[in-house]
Amino acid sequence: MKRKITILCFVFTSLFIQSKAQDLTMDLSNWSFNYDQNTNVITLVYDLVNNGSSSGPFHVGYYLSTDLNCCDGDYLLFQDYTSTGLGYQQYFHITFNVDIDTVQPAVPTGNYRLLVYADNLEEVTETNENNNLVAFGTSINYTSSSGISETSNANKQISIFPNPSSGKFKIDTKITEGEISIYNVLGEKIYSTINNKQATYDIDLSNSSKGIYFVKIYDGEKIHTEKIVIQ
Repeated sequence: MKRKITILCFVFTSLFIQSKAQDLTMDLSNWSFNYDQNTNVITLVYDLVNNGSSSGPFHVGYYLSTDLNCCDGDYLLFQDYTSTGLGYQQYFHITFNVDIDTVQPAVPTGNYRLLVYADNLEEVTETNENNNLVAFGTSINYTSSSGISETSNANKQISIFPNPSSGKFKIDTKITEGEISIYNVLGEKIYSTINNKQATYDIDLSNSSKGIYFVKIYDGEKIHTEKIVIQ
């Protein structure tokens, strides 16, 4: 009898612990999306739901993506912070509104989809980590008000070595004008310098957090981009 009681208590405790994890997702039965191509304003209304039983703070990221794979190379429109979290089966009714022309760094001309990523910084443990990224709406055919377009460095105008690195690396570029800038995955500029026609630039980001960063060089017409990994 004692053994049976012990086993039952263990099973109950185990189930209780498992149910403490969050499960953030979007309610796809009730949402609306609009992109006004005349004003370049996106409006999204949706419900963010927690199907788990615990609550905790987390971020929600809104991105423009060309390939539906978040988030390398995507453009962060806005990042919201939920300080109180969500309880069991609670939800937030969210209205997201952004003018793409005001986003920094500037979004280049292109075709995009809007991605919403709950817990994009992976601050909470979830029972299902694969249901909190959703592409809303139809294709967004955006024309930059600045006329800037972007290239993924396919013509190798930028070379970075070593890559990955510990934070100290060199940038070789054939571009002889403009600004050299480095952004983190949140779209924040963490480094910039004027391109003074040097062939090689020594960069030291050893005090920066480990992760993925993007080197961007604007040549007056296009933004050339290359990814760097700090580990």
